[in-house]
Amino acid sequence: MPLDELAAEALAGPPVADLDSTEGVEAVTPSDVQHAEQTAELLETEADEAEQQAVIGTVAPADATSSRERARFARLHAHLTAEQRRRHLAAERIRGLDEVGKDAVRHAAKLKGLRDSTLADLATINELLTTMRKRITDWNTELAAIARRGEELHPDQIPPSGVPPATSAHVSADRHGGVIVRRRIIRYIDQTADPAGLAAAIGIASGELPAHDPDQRLILGENGLITPLGADPTGSWQRRIDAGAIRELTADERDAWYRGEIIDWSAHSHA
Repeated sequence: MPLDELAAEALAGPPVADLDSTEGVEAVTPSDVQHAEQTAELLETEADEAEQQAVIGTVAPADATSSRERARFARLHAHLTAEQRRRHLAAERIRGLDEVGKDAVRHAAKLKGLRDSTLADLATINELLTTMRKRITDWNTELAAIARRGEELHPDQIPPSGVPPATSAHVSADRHGGVIVRRRIIRYIDQTADPAGLAAAIGIASGELPAHDPDQRLILGENGLITPLGADPTGSWQRRIDAGAIRELTADERDAWYRGEIIDWSAHSHA
């Protein structure tokens, strides 16, 4: 029975289906496949020409037949080479996956050491965090004791300026809020802050209170409350001032109010 393409491909060997079947698979490159294909195409072209010449009588029929046979075997060889290339790629794929599996197993063997190192690091981190938290707790506890002493001395109420009055040595104390010394406030450190944010939490535990704007206009309302005058784009506030429904504090009254003095309607005569 003449050899056909399927039979030629079968000569390459059984299908590559597992690691065992990769043994002995011949290495075939893309160049090998290309060379076999080009050879087959060339011999097929030569056979076509030989057959044409045999028909017109310029080439012996036996030579044309021989040329066609060479072309047929070259084509079968090209099919065989292509199949060998496919088997080679299949074998490389399976062998490559086998190496991936082995590398993964070898890599997994590092997990115990990694876990032990991580547990040791976590223990160190927890010790450091405990130490950090204790320092902050100690600081807050000491501040609370200082604030409690101040509370027991009954400091005067803080005026609108935010600066404790001279009658309290410019000091105010609150067990819950901390201590104010003139414009400086000493607060408790936020113990719930994330470890990465502890430095920032410590940084804001002491700072200056914002000073009032000396140019801020203050209004005394009908109810006796003093409030800042905000933007007045429609002039409605100014009309109420002009009508006497509310009035603006003078510079002296404003300074007195910031000091904590009481400002009422009787303190100023206005037309």
